[in-house]
Amino acid sequence: LDSIAAGISRSFAAVGDNDFIVEALKEKANSPEEKAREKILLTDEYKNIFELSVGPYVDDYMLHFYINEELPLAASFKNMVYSPLENEDFGIYSTEKLRDMKWYKETLESNAPRQTFTVEEQPKYIFFSKAISEHGFPFPDGRGYMGVGVVGINCERLLSNMQRRMVAGDSETIILDQDNKIICATDNEHSVELIAQLLRDNPIGFNMTEQIENDDYYISFAKSDTGVTFVSVTTKDSIYLEGKDVRNA
Repeated sequence: LDSIAAGISRSFAAVGDNDFIVEALKEKANSPEEKAREKILLTDEYKNIFELSVGPYVDDYMLHFYINEELPLAASFKNMVYSPLENEDFGIYSTEKLRDMKWYKETLESNAPRQTFTVEEQPKYIFFSKAISEHGFPFPDGRGYMGVGVVGINCERLLSNMQRRMVAGDSETIILDQDNKIICATDNEHSVELIAQLLRDNPIGFNMTEQIENDDYYISFAKSDTGVTFVSVTTKDSIYLEGKDVRNA
């Protein structure tokens, strides 16, 4: 996930360095035809930038761009519905309807390469956002940023891809948000419920061994640069058997 997030940060920077996008945002589309043309061109340009940083690693992600409402082109998108609360693959919108959103305010205030957040309306997605400015600098007329980029990663798909590459067959992986609430987990719901109870009763971050319903588990934590925490839960028997298979190979 860290490598994906780093790629997303580079893509946010690339949007600000893209002369076509920068100039397009400064011009107002005066007719429905111009608006349609600008949307198609912006869509293609924006998608192409993120295709290499996200596409090869995740097969289900959302990609959105919110144009600063003070820029001329934003007027063409003011009637567009707000998302990432909607399950759309891609959308261009005005920032007009974001003013009271907590994640939006935090994104504008942050100087970090990206912000990480989750929303209740899309509980299985991890979102990354960034206020994008022209070549990393505010617009010269004082309007500041060009817009806010948002990328949403389906973490269930991400975990599924990770699970296929894991060595231990009898294991679970859980992703926790910054508040240590479960965002998503691999398939075994019963194990997830047990682990959720365990996490409520124990401090997060210390590797531990626990007995749950007569089975011994090894639980390890890995804090991501994105702010989320990966929890790996593996039965001791599984670790022993995997090690035995390796020695006998």
